[in-house]
Amino acid sequence: MTRGPEAVLEVQGWRIGPTRVLRLVGELDAYTAPVVRARLDAALLDSGAPSLIVDLTPLRFMATAGISLMLKLRAEITARQGGLMLVLPAESLPRRLFEVTGLAHRFAICETLEEGVAAFRREPPDRDPGAMADGPP
Repeated sequence: MTRGPEAVLEVQGWRIGPTRVLRLVGELDAYTAPVVRARLDAALLDSGAPSLIVDLTPLRFMATAGISLMLKLRAEITARQGGLMLVLPAESLPRRLFEVTGLAHRFAICETLEEGVAAFRREPPDRDPGAMADGPP
């Protein structure tokens, strides 16, 4: 019996005030990325200037397809004048992948979901952290 991508990756989603949260649990790779993309598209359609937190904490595996997906998401949200925050604990595999590829500085990153929610309540993350000439915030 063949297992579908939903058996390998669970996408949980909810709202905290005006902010959407998506938590990815399992494995994010080329096989499961379309499932995430569909959920992200639904979340983006549902808001004008989206504020989105993507919690990557529970990922057991993340391939470069996940990085590619997050880069596309950042570009789309920035174009819509929204804010994107990634939850990437310091010692996690996904955080390491962002750091090794040199892309961590292109995203607003927090250690916990609670920090991300608090940051959005104070002020949405930088609209385009990758545009900063000085490097990481």
